[in-house]
Amino acid sequence: MEILLVQSDRQAPDALQAELVRQGHDVIVTDDMAAVKPADGAPCGRIVVLGVDGPAGSDPTWRERLREARRLLGGEVWAVTASTDAADHAALLEAGADDVLVEPIEPRLLAARLGAAGRRAVREASGMPGDEDAQRRWQQAHDELVAVYVGVADGILVADARTRRFVRTNPAMCRLTGYPEDELLRLTVGDLHPAESASWIDEQFRGIVSDRAARAETMPVLRKDGSVVHCDVWANHMCFRGRPSIVGFFRDVTARRQAEQALAKSEARFRAVFEGAASGGVLVDLDGRIVECNTAFAGMLGYVPAELSGRRAVDLTHPDDRDEGTRRFQEYIERGQGVLRFEKRLLHREGGAVWARFNVSLLPELDNKPGVLIITVEDVTDRKLAEQALRESEAMLRTLIENIPDLVAMVDADWNIHYINQGAGPLGPKDLVGANGLTYASAMHREQCVEAMRQALETGKARVFDAQDRFGGWWSARLVPVFEEGAIRNIMLICVDVSQRRAAEESVRKEQELLRRLLDLFERDRELVAFEIHDGFSQQLTGALLNFEAVDQLRRTDPDQADAAFRNGLGLLRESIEEARRLVRGLRPPVLDQFGIVPAIEHLLEDHPDVLGPKIEFLSGLKPGRLARPLETSLFRMVQELLSNIRRHSQADHARIELVQDKQSVRLTVMDSGVGFDPDAVGADHFGLRGIRERARLLGGRAEIESTLAQGTRIHVVLPLVVAAPESTRPSSP
Repeated sequence: MEILLVQSDRQAPDALQAELVRQGHDVIVTDDMAAVKPADGAPCGRIVVLGVDGPAGSDPTWRERLREARRLLGGEVWAVTASTDAADHAALLEAGADDVLVEPIEPRLLAARLGAAGRRAVREASGMPGDEDAQRRWQQAHDELVAVYVGVADGILVADARTRRFVRTNPAMCRLTGYPEDELLRLTVGDLHPAESASWIDEQFRGIVSDRAARAETMPVLRKDGSVVHCDVWANHMCFRGRPSIVGFFRDVTARRQAEQALAKSEARFRAVFEGAASGGVLVDLDGRIVECNTAFAGMLGYVPAELSGRRAVDLTHPDDRDEGTRRFQEYIERGQGVLRFEKRLLHREGGAVWARFNVSLLPELDNKPGVLIITVEDVTDRKLAEQALRESEAMLRTLIENIPDLVAMVDADWNIHYINQGAGPLGPKDLVGANGLTYASAMHREQCVEAMRQALETGKARVFDAQDRFGGWWSARLVPVFEEGAIRNIMLICVDVSQRRAAEESVRKEQELLRRLLDLFERDRELVAFEIHDGFSQQLTGALLNFEAVDQLRRTDPDQADAAFRNGLGLLRESIEEARRLVRGLRPPVLDQFGIVPAIEHLLEDHPDVLGPKIEFLSGLKPGRLARPLETSLFRMVQELLSNIRRHSQADHARIELVQDKQSVRLTVMDSGVGFDPDAVGADHFGLRGIRERARLLGGRAEIESTLAQGTRIHVVLPLVVAAPESTRPSSP
């Protein structure tokens, strides 16, 4: 409670002041009542203690001083006197004193009187009536207010105006700060806020004390766990238990503040994106005027942003597009939802049209702010020009394609026809568009068509092939992948009708292919024969030549020696002739020409019975009919060479020859159970295995040689299948 001691020159209030301070009251000592005013113009529980000199009648001015104290200072006015006379006390009470203290003052009596004064102050402040019915009504209202006080969501704190210590709080404030009530009431105003906010909090509190009411927004509040929440605070004056106090109402706005900060960041990011975007950005009000635009949009039309602010958007539109553009905007504003996308022409500052693509979104009225249209603008002039050039080119190409004699179609990966320029067979374009092209290919060529499509899609390159349709016509087809944005979107099919020349060309092609293969093989055979001629036939001829040259030198000096040399030369010449005949038979045995490869191999085995070497087992899986002569010759030479190696080097007791055929190849496998060898250790002067590899390579096949020491040898040869030409076109045997 606030106690104001008004002393006279003849009084010494030290003892009374000390006792009041000891009992916890705020004591102000003054001798000038005019200098002391209530803090807010309305005293709250203040007691003015006025010293009276001597008996009540000894000081003629005491009545005036009592009236002056009540007028200037308000509150209860107590008189302090040394007189013990009851008449003096009555006179003081009649003169306006609320109570009389007699010096020396007994501490317990002083405390009791001050407690009663405090209760009176509270009763007067609350308007509590005196009768019982009124008191019950007052108590009911009091209980209702307490329920509101306890149940309100906002935190409530009451702080002493002078000590700044909290004297009352509610459960919501305890929840907000994390303090239990007893701990919170031991804190002061400064304890409830971060240290860095101390000066600002002090300034705010001083302002609240000096004014009747105040509001502080987003005030930081320090919770018990050290975290900070932000509150909007409404504060006002009140008298609490006879002391001037400040009541504060705390509303947690942390979530709102975080949302506002997030909104500010979002707005900053939007602003950065808006200003820095490569595409144009415009804000247009619902009356069609530009509120704001970015540099990209202004630069698109040759302006700076400030020059376009406030202008009508329609004034920047090409005259031919204004009506349509205005209509689109009005319909969109009335609809008020979705995104409006369209293209129109704008006017450049220096003349000329700028084609632009618009994406329009409506931001409706929000928080009493008028709605605006948010528009992104993309310059598509280059694309429009390219599209125009493409349309012109497409028209020209379409005219060309429609009039060329070749069949041109656009198909997808599944051979569905999307466009075709002319018909095929008895069908026209109307019959073919929408159909599947594979259904019009002959059954034997559909797999080929599918494979060609697969390769074109995988490689991205054109594939060329011939195919027959189901009507009997032949076509030279070309599949050309059509790319769009780096991906294959369609396949162009270009077909040339080759039905009229197909029969003649097919026979010529087969003969040419056969001739090419023959030439390749004959060239290689010449190389192989050269090895044999060099090692045998040429050596014999050389010997015969040397003998005949000796005859010319010896016939004068030694006729007998000359005759001997002549006979030797003749013998070598006869041997070379026989060797030449043997080579000719080896190159092309008659049985091979007459009966084919299988009888030729069987004849080869019969010429070398098993008693001369290992037992040879021959298994044939060839289909009836003859193979092409170069293929038969090569197979025969390979078997001949391998049999020679087995008999001379393998030391095997058993060998096996297998000759089989499938749809695309002929496979020759020769195995023995001999001593084996290291294929990597075979010298370059051994031409047998090398000759087998070369023959296979020249025929487009491969030869695999597997051998392990003491475990035998396996040679596997795979050659492309080439059947013999019909008898009418097959060359005669040599």
